[in-house]
Amino acid sequence: MEKIYMQDEFQSSQSSSQSSRSQSKMFHFSVALSFFVAIFAVVSLVAAGFNQISYAAPSNLTFYLATDGDRNNSLSIVASTNGSSGIFNVPIYLADSYDFSSYSLNPLLCVEHNANVVDSSTYTKAEAVTDQGLLYILNKSAVINSSAAGISNGAVITTSDTGTYSYETNRKRIAEIYATQVAIWVYMNDKYASGSESSKYSLSDSNICDSNCHTSGTNKSIIENATELRLTDYESINYTYTISAPNGTSFYNNYIRPVVEAAKNYASVKNLSVTKANNTFSKVGDNKYYQSAAISVTANPSDDLKSYEVTLSGVDGAFVVNEKGERKTGSFNPGEKFFVRVPIDKVSNAQKGVVDITVKGKFSNYLSGSFYTSGNLQKVVVIEGNEGYESATEKVDFVGSPNTGMNQAQTIYFIGLIVLLCGVGIIYANAKPVEVEE
Repeated sequence: MEKIYMQDEFQSSQSSSQSSRSQSKMFHFSVALSFFVAIFAVVSLVAAGFNQISYAAPSNLTFYLATDGDRNNSLSIVASTNGSSGIFNVPIYLADSYDFSSYSLNPLLCVEHNANVVDSSTYTKAEAVTDQGLLYILNKSAVINSSAAGISNGAVITTSDTGTYSYETNRKRIAEIYATQVAIWVYMNDKYASGSESSKYSLSDSNICDSNCHTSGTNKSIIENATELRLTDYESINYTYTISAPNGTSFYNNYIRPVVEAAKNYASVKNLSVTKANNTFSKVGDNKYYQSAAISVTANPSDDLKSYEVTLSGVDGAFVVNEKGERKTGSFNPGEKFFVRVPIDKVSNAQKGVVDITVKGKFSNYLSGSFYTSGNLQKVVVIEGNEGYESATEKVDFVGSPNTGMNQAQTIYFIGLIVLLCGVGIIYANAKPVEVEE
């Protein structure tokens, strides 16, 4: 027996040793695997950082008055009604190049009508554009947004002149620059006319926007009734373009005014909405959580929504799960639905828990920009990128019920007590009386 006992002890010791070695190997393998995953993650992050495309605008730029190739005279677009003496002047400004004949030009758009400019001035990046109406106009303009149809799209533009600037592409570009700049000036005038800096945005008759700006008559009236655009540098170029709109309406009323009015009433460049399937909720996760009904995110235009993120507030411990019931902390793809969960004990005892949902959608074809300034000179706006964000909110109400049930530990205890009592009863029922012999 002793030999058998010692053999069993040896085998047990050997088995324990093998188990220890196996655990040691597994430990070293886990460490090595973790180290490899860490290195892979770092490399991936670095690679992702180097491969990202940056849309950041430069910190500085040079402001130029556009010319037709020389530096003698600057180009302007002059609007009038059938060539009358009353004119409205729109100078053409460019960033980092003065040559308007280049198709890679980068137009600069002014936001202050009554401010001076100086050719070849250095401008510095200032604050980001947060005015949603201004962003709306920029997104509509084909001058700076290649994916946009354009403000003046559909207008008939003709000329009797021949030469470089009579080409259809140039005619449309000149009309679009004029339409965009006028839309911005009218919008800023209407919105900020009563502000502390109203003189900068005013379209009053006394404006002098630069040394080449000549106006007479009533500016607003000229803008609204203009039938001709004339590209001029006051010397060698004098191309006149006749602009017309369908059904006898004016160029301004048919193309520019609707954009201005929409901009004044616009709350966001893109539309994002959050919708609950219904107001019900259910118990999930072994009755530990309340879960809302499915929540959907939609956008207009839908194709421009690339992803969205969800943040919650209002109830401690609230979190988001996807359609598979998995906790989600990253981005959702367009079309994905999500659910909100809250711990039951956070909304118990008939207390109402309100979860505030904020959805932040990432959009493409969404121009964002910054203002650039140079002292007290004309402020201009520069487009920085083609992605932007919009947010939408929703609420989910969770109403708990009084906790009249038992928790898991209490349930186990109660079941055990019943089993014990049943066992005692069975033993008592089957016990035989003891016979006492006398």
